[in-house]
Amino acid sequence: FATLKDFSKWALPNLHILVTGRMEADLMESLATLTTFPPVCIDAEKLNTDIIRYVKSQLADDVNLKKWSSQIKTEIEKTLMEGARGMYETPFFSFSSCSRC
Repeated sequence: FATLKDFSKWALPNLHILVTGRMEADLMESLATLTTFPPVCIDAEKLNTDIIRYVKSQLADDVNLKKWSSQIKTEIEKTLMEGARGMYETPFFSFSSCSRC
């Protein structure tokens, strides 16, 4: 949050920053002094549909991943979706690492 605090000190009228994350109490408390708008809640369940599409497309289209067996792909899909809980970062960074395998 130090960087965000530095940005807020600049007082640039056209600087807009979007912060995403889970609605954790400590995060909300830390950001409260930096925000000028109330938080927008996005339903994680609705995002999961998009995330599963992303996961499936990566498993089907990535040159290094599509050669894996259906059983492994199913396990990857299941594991990533359980860990994602509405956040793209989990599958995105996992595929970034896996595609180098």
